[in-house]
Amino acid sequence: QPPSQPQAPVSPFENTPLQLAEVIGHTREGRSVIKADTIQGSFTIQSLVYTPIGSQIVMQSADIDIQTLQQSPELLTKLPAPVADHVLSFSLDDGLPPPVNMGLAFSQTWPALDESLSTLLQTAPQIAQAVQNSVPTASPRLVATAMFFMSALKLGNIDSWLGNKTLNALESAGKSGLMERLSGDFSRMTTPSVDSGGGQWKGITIPLMYEGQISNIQLFIKGDEQADNANEDQNGDDKTRFVLDLDLSKIGPMQLDGYLTPRSLDVILRTDHRMEATSRQDLMHIFHNAIEALDLKGGLSFQSRHADFIKIKPAADQKGVIV
Repeated sequence: QPPSQPQAPVSPFENTPLQLAEVIGHTREGRSVIKADTIQGSFTIQSLVYTPIGSQIVMQSADIDIQTLQQSPELLTKLPAPVADHVLSFSLDDGLPPPVNMGLAFSQTWPALDESLSTLLQTAPQIAQAVQNSVPTASPRLVATAMFFMSALKLGNIDSWLGNKTLNALESAGKSGLMERLSGDFSRMTTPSVDSGGGQWKGITIPLMYEGQISNIQLFIKGDEQADNANEDQNGDDKTRFVLDLDLSKIGPMQLDGYLTPRSLDVILRTDHRMEATSRQDLMHIFHNAIEALDLKGGLSFQSRHADFIKIKPAADQKGVIV
């Protein structure tokens, strides 16, 4: 008699009815507080779009233990990437898993900023235009606006980026709660992160406006604690390691992995698929002109396998949890 084949895990959502829930409020961090008649008490969720109070949500809930989830690829694919990675790396012998930070960091959208712009366009168009000009954009202004944004992050106050007039305009429009969400988001744009080899990084979420739409890009920089002799080049200059993750509509995932010193810049450009020769030549020409204008030396190389991507996620000790 042939050995029995192991049965595929049964989805915990099988035969679980859909439920109707209502958004009854928001936390200071921007999560939606929802209430369902079939579940005792209220709980919070985080979505990629802002859900106003009174919104109705169709949801499905089930008790899922970690072991079942680890053995259910079809369920893991439905989770946000940092949560799925967290579940897969968790050992049942370690006790309860630490919470996963799923704040604005690693999110591709900034709902509070989108809603603020929509409000200001109706109530204070000139201020809305000033806000749009402050958001980094895919244009020659990108470097200047991104550097200004990161300088404001170091100060820790959103008014150092958008100005008091913007916050006052939101408050005058009766959006003090939105103003608090925007400020709370801004205070959490920098996140301690870790790669698969245990290397420590500082993750910075940067908004980027392209064709009127705002999406977030993720910049990772090696933390100061990583500075050692290995981070110095032959001339004794400190090296800064950075990784920039992008998701482009035509190309797909793209990662820039660079080493920067006061004298040089070397970059590896990674994509899922091999780029055409003409595209690579164009990028090398742009790169050469850029470093020449900055009086730097360096080179640009290409990798075309997803396995070559450096995978960086929030450090395990970050606080915050989604229920």
